[in-house]
Amino acid sequence: FSKFRRVQPFLPPGMKILACSGKVFTVTWMLMGFQNFCLSLYMQEDLLSKVFQKVGEIQIEGAKELSKISNLGAIWVVDDLSSGSGPMIHPKFFRKYVFPWYEELAALAKKQGLLFFFHSDGNIWPIMDDLIAIGFDAIHPIDPTIMDIKEVKEKVGKKMGILGNLHTDLLARGSEEEVRELTKKLIREIAPGGGYALGSGNSVPNWARFENYQAMRETALKFGEYPIKI
Repeated sequence: FSKFRRVQPFLPPGMKILACSGKVFTVTWMLMGFQNFCLSLYMQEDLLSKVFQKVGEIQIEGAKELSKISNLGAIWVVDDLSSGSGPMIHPKFFRKYVFPWYEELAALAKKQGLLFFFHSDGNIWPIMDDLIAIGFDAIHPIDPTIMDIKEVKEKVGKKMGILGNLHTDLLARGSEEEVRELTKKLIREIAPGGGYALGSGNSVPNWARFENYQAMRETALKFGEYPIKI
């Protein structure tokens, strides 16, 4: 947790930290190897259950430590559950082994007055209702290659906040003007009514052009104030 102490002198007054915890599914399958993990869902469920239990306990303890940071603003579960075609395993296994840990993290976040965010790449429509029921305040990144952010805003925009969606490939290979135009389009089409935070359609990768990142940021600051006038 030393990075959270080291960053303190650089934070402007009022800026909050979003800290990741809750990578339950990803850590579990990575420890076992994905093929082994999938076979264990059906052939070694006792073993799988114990690995999930240990990973979940560690994630909860990590979140408890994070919640002690005075300027923490949110706990962010970054746990890729889906590919382009849908969930990576049957949703019934998420409901049995993963989502109960998210619910515990949600309760911890709410008790501390923190926001509770979720990140997954891919098509998360088959588990969207589960994510809403768990109590996430916002979802990220609404993968622009797979999900239509206008459809997401229409269907769940009153239940959860929406974060991200600006294509990382554009940040890497597009022009500054292309980035500005897409940023303005997202603000114009998605921001009205509230509940949208503009950002990258994934992380901000180290291969993104800094000039393009700045174009996104500056455009958002210029046109992203309410009432939207763009």
